[in-house]
Amino acid sequence: MSGSLALTAAIASNTAEIAGQPIARTLLGVAYVIADCARKAKVNQHAVVALSRRVDECICLVCSELETRSDDASDEWVCGLRMFECALLNAEAQLRALLRRSFWSQLITQERDAERIKGLAEGVRQAYDALMVRFQIELHDLAGTVGRWLGETRVFDVLSQSSNINMRAIRYVDSTVTYVKPVSTLPPPPPPLYMGRVLECQAVVYALAQSGSASPARVAILGSAGVGKTPLALEAVHAPAVVSRFQDRRYFVSFRSHAPSDNTCTLDIIAAAFGFASSNRRALERRLATMLDSDALLVLDGFDDHARRADAEQVLEFLSGFAHLSLIVTLRGTKRPYGVNWTRPFLAPLQPLELQVLPSVPSSLGHCAEPRAIPCS
Repeated sequence: MSGSLALTAAIASNTAEIAGQPIARTLLGVAYVIADCARKAKVNQHAVVALSRRVDECICLVCSELETRSDDASDEWVCGLRMFECALLNAEAQLRALLRRSFWSQLITQERDAERIKGLAEGVRQAYDALMVRFQIELHDLAGTVGRWLGETRVFDVLSQSSNINMRAIRYVDSTVTYVKPVSTLPPPPPPLYMGRVLECQAVVYALAQSGSASPARVAILGSAGVGKTPLALEAVHAPAVVSRFQDRRYFVSFRSHAPSDNTCTLDIIAAAFGFASSNRRALERRLATMLDSDALLVLDGFDDHARRADAEQVLEFLSGFAHLSLIVTLRGTKRPYGVNWTRPFLAPLQPLELQVLPSVPSSLGHCAEPRAIPCS
């Protein structure tokens, strides 16, 4: 605990030059308050100290970056910095609310509070990671600008004549990726009234929730058109166990708006959903690897609606190469694409369900005056 307080003091000392910036003062203030909470905590002190250390480490790195920036910070960086600030202030407010309760109240809910404090630390980490992603995008844009300038001025040709220059490293600068307006990758809400498919849904949820980051789940939901593949996927994605497992690292990409005759490559559609495009396939693969090679869940819905079989299998093989990425793929037919180590036991292709008549109407659905037939798919 004393080390955490010492680190907070070191941050304040090493960032004296930027202390005049309001954002820096706020970050340092949050670090001090959380460190003080760690010192005074009588219940769950270990969890609070761990939170304090996580906050200190993140703020130390952010303040070091702030020190190198004056007034030339981009809007993207400022936006990310504000989001990081909000995450810290939220963690501080929730922590103070937890510790404001009486000793006996904290003792009764000790285990639950410990999980909440761990969740606060995880939220700080995710906010910091998001900020660093924005920073890496800025560096990539700058590298692309330099790369284009080097190419236009034929500096590559001059440098290649020098044996002291690592031309392979220089030419790795990728200037081919551009940014486009992203499609929302948030999963749509679950079906408002979902019936049937209980066993199938449990199987998918179990595969996702029980998988570890070292052995991610890869689930194919097969069946004919209209049989209920997408509702099943959404029901599983919004299951409490899956939400707890992946939190905001659940992504949903739909292929249904792309006609089979569309010549757009499958990888281009996935990349565009996340907000970038390129004619260089390797560049797209590198960028997707940066974003998705983590403990995340990606749903590819209606995958066969656009993709040619060979193209689909090539993209799935690429995505399955991510060591920590779980996949749900919905597609027509009864055969799973090759190139993926699908989670066993396999989910059987969905079969049509008969219509079921709702015998009575719950009070919450009082607007339905008459019993009606509800398709289970």
